[in-house]
Amino acid sequence: RMRGTISREHPWEVMPDLYFYRDPEE
Repeated sequence: RMRGTISREHPWEVMPDLYFYRDPEE
């Protein structure tokens, strides 16, 4: 995934992305 690009363009988008990636069950 283009995490670097998203983080630079949309820093707020990387936040929820990490949450779902880390805790997909909760």
